[in-house]
Amino acid sequence: MTDAELDARFASLPAQPPSAELCVRTLALVAAERETERLAAAIAPRAAERSRTRRWVATLTGLGAVAAALAAWPGAPEVADPAELVPKGAPAAPAVDLRAAVRRGGSVERYTPGARYAAGDTVYFRVHTSSPTTARLTRDGVEIWAGPLAGGEVDLPVGYALEPGEAAATFAIDTADGARAELRIEAVAR
Repeated sequence: MTDAELDARFASLPAQPPSAELCVRTLALVAAERETERLAAAIAPRAAERSRTRRWVATLTGLGAVAAALAAWPGAPEVADPAELVPKGAPAAPAVDLRAAVRRGGSVERYTPGARYAAGDTVYFRVHTSSPTTARLTRDGVEIWAGPLAGGEVDLPVGYALEPGEAAATFAIDTADGARAELRIEAVAR
């Protein structure tokens, strides 16, 4: 059956009046709807007023927070002299580090500050520089070695053999760019 046939059949049915019970329920629903609309119209102005008040309170609170933040904000930063600035990644100043290892008999061990070493022990030096440079290794101001250093960690091609009765000594590495590092070897025990 098509829609047109269904419409024609429905139109041919006799009209029936609604039941009394249906009329009473429909009227009650219409009356309830009208009462709801009347109450909503009475409440709406008060709700709108409360909404406006809330918006003002929120706005004033936000403005107060902004004002407090601006009051606590530090002044404009001081501008540094560009000549004093260091580019990111560049070393702040030339740096050098001097480390030592000591060959005692047949074994090599780390240099220990304050340890006493024996005659015949040999001190080897490792230097770490922040950039390529030339350097000088001295013992109590007397040059032992001088030469160029590649940047990074380099073992010096020199060892210093301790002699019997030798007093404590200070070894220092000085670079051409003004960096200096020292270490002290205590007196020889025998």
